[in-house]
Amino acid sequence: MKMRRKGSGALSWSKLVVAGQALALLFAACPQDFAAGKQSSLKLLREREGLALKAKAEILPLSDDSQLLLARIVDAGERGDWQRIQQMFSAYHQSEIQIHTAVMHAAIMCGQYSRGAKVYESLCALNVTKTAPAYTQALKIYAHLGLRDVVDRVWAEAQACCELDQPLAAARIDAAASVGDVQTAAFVLDRMNRSGVSVNIAHVTSAIRACWETEGHGHNAARFLYQLLLDLGLKPNVVTFTCLIGAYKTAPLEDILAAIADMQAMDIAANTAFVETFLITVLRKPRDGRWSVADIIAMVPTWPSGRVAAAKSALEDFKREHIQLSQLSRKIDLALQQVDTGDDV
Repeated sequence: MKMRRKGSGALSWSKLVVAGQALALLFAACPQDFAAGKQSSLKLLREREGLALKAKAEILPLSDDSQLLLARIVDAGERGDWQRIQQMFSAYHQSEIQIHTAVMHAAIMCGQYSRGAKVYESLCALNVTKTAPAYTQALKIYAHLGLRDVVDRVWAEAQACCELDQPLAAARIDAAASVGDVQTAAFVLDRMNRSGVSVNIAHVTSAIRACWETEGHGHNAARFLYQLLLDLGLKPNVVTFTCLIGAYKTAPLEDILAAIADMQAMDIAANTAFVETFLITVLRKPRDGRWSVADIIAMVPTWPSGRVAAAKSALEDFKREHIQLSQLSRKIDLALQQVDTGDDV
């Protein structure tokens, strides 16, 4: 069964009301604009070809020594050698933004977010114009540190100083997703549309993840975003469906089953994370709750029979597909096998 938005005619960006909350998300443009003229604008062609003139003009070429240093930083980052990166950067006393940006990126790869923040702060103290890649790394760093106010400040400066591109937009949507800020994720998607920047599956998937992380009934917004990606001709993947099912934590069972039917129709294989997310959503496990096998057995009589049957049936399918189950999924499977629910599934 395919999920489709109710009603006929062209879809439009509209107010997405999350039930039970005073969260209203305004989308100003039409999805048709994504697939039509705006996507082939001159500005987008520049982005695709690496000719974002404003940012390009602000970057001075690197000397041979700095190019070598940049390559060494990138290599050390890929190897996770943060100590080596620190040694090289501590001996560096110039203001080339490419070097600072590379060190921030390496800090992210090495999980050194606080150190990366210090590099960005040192960059801010220099008399140089920051670029979209620098802001992109800063957004990722401060999002990981949970510094929402700083993320907002970096984003505001980025909007004022440089043109929007795909990586910068992705970093801001990811930061919004980490705190369940559906409104900002929607705003960035809308701005991409208005600016002629291509929206890809990662952007929409991250926005759906914001619906998963938000409190309350985020499934309304997630359903809209899922329909949007289909209308844009984007192909979802297992991560997309994992986020969608997670966002359906307060959705009717029929919506959850419709989503998994779509996934199967698209021949997208489930994985360990998807299976656990599906079971948690179907059985409405509290986010902070700890479940033992005994806990699950005791709760089964209190759950709607349709949800229990759906969980049992899906587990049988997942096991036939030889998908490795997480520890929690194994507990749920073991508990449901020990309980006679009266369902022939």
